[in-house]
Amino acid sequence: MPNDFPLPSLLRRFLIGNAILVALCGFTEIFCALVLHWHYPYNFPMVNPGAITQDLLSMQPHFSHLHHIEFFNIELSNNFGYPAPGAIPYAVFFAVPRFARIFFYSFCLMVVAIAATALGRAMNRRGIRPAVAAGFLIGTFLLSYPFWFVMKQGNIEIVIFALLALGVWAFLRGYGWLAATCFGVAGSMKFFPFTFLALFLTPEQWKNRGYWKVGYAFLCAIGLTLASLWMIYPSVFYTWQQLNKPLNSFRTSHLLYFREEHAFDHSLWTFIRYLLPHSLSGEHLGPLLLVYLAVVGVVGLVLFFGRIRFQTVTNQVLCLTVMVLLFFPVSFDYTLIQLYTPWAALVLLAVDSDRVGYRMPGLALAFGCFTLLCSPMSEFLYHGISFEGRIKTLGLIALLAVGLRYPFALPGKGQRVINAA
Repeated sequence: MPNDFPLPSLLRRFLIGNAILVALCGFTEIFCALVLHWHYPYNFPMVNPGAITQDLLSMQPHFSHLHHIEFFNIELSNNFGYPAPGAIPYAVFFAVPRFARIFFYSFCLMVVAIAATALGRAMNRRGIRPAVAAGFLIGTFLLSYPFWFVMKQGNIEIVIFALLALGVWAFLRGYGWLAATCFGVAGSMKFFPFTFLALFLTPEQWKNRGYWKVGYAFLCAIGLTLASLWMIYPSVFYTWQQLNKPLNSFRTSHLLYFREEHAFDHSLWTFIRYLLPHSLSGEHLGPLLLVYLAVVGVVGLVLFFGRIRFQTVTNQVLCLTVMVLLFFPVSFDYTLIQLYTPWAALVLLAVDSDRVGYRMPGLALAFGCFTLLCSPMSEFLYHGISFEGRIKTLGLIALLAVGLRYPFALPGKGQRVINAA
């Protein structure tokens, strides 16, 4: 196939729109910082060097005591608020403590390079010249607010992204056991990746006994959890008890009370809390949180079993990704990197549809949502209060509606529209 097809106009508009929003944010921050001499939040994310990779470095005192009881000393630093397997990537990054930042940034760049290379090659096979594909992907990365946010924070969400992206790729290529392993390992570190096991519960997968892979994924998670508990401290039960304390306190500190970082939380629960009277205490919000979790749980099940599992694989991946970002009661901006997996699928569909002259319904709307969600909105402020998270919530709702409404497949291509990737 000749590699002489131009980049689809839809992708060019996505890149231009992203660049405009990034430029507006950057100009506003520079003007506020250098001309008006306004400080946080008017200069976010232009932060002082001490705040770089703070999520990573705050864990360093814990991991200098790995496998010892001092790991749980709350006076060391911020509590370790992850399930036990979340300690594995931190242990790797802190293998040589003074190089932790270098290891973390190297891993981030490696993940981006591998993903971009795979997507670039898929675009090239569809007729896009290598230089054009490379320019588009490099520009997307340089303008990507979610990736720069996760690198600024030093958060292990990049590890979850790598596992989920690999899992989705393996699922599409027919490597079901590898996909289940990735979903199980990722789910053991943060709970939301278990949602992607729903891919094995579609009618096609059910006929092929996909439910066995769901059980296998949970066994992987259990085994890795037990091994991680021992890695942290030899007494598995004691480690379990100690790790549950910060996980339980997280519910009170982040889900029931407002904190500064909630400006960058795009979850539906935080959106609802902003609509409620701020005078409500945690005692009042506790029962409401339980009602919220029950309602979104039922809504998620109805959406999946009533519609999503009958859609194309592209729609399934898109809707499941958006639902975990939207429905989980806390979801900070670094989780938005998960959107790049369904985004990659839609990039290939944009190339395919442009090549055959087919205008796919809903595709332009989807990329409009991606433009909004992948760009910084931190300068949408009123009296020092950022509405960035609320804007992203509305963007996720719109993207979910698009994914539920429009089938993303070329005419006659069926379910595995992005298998060729």
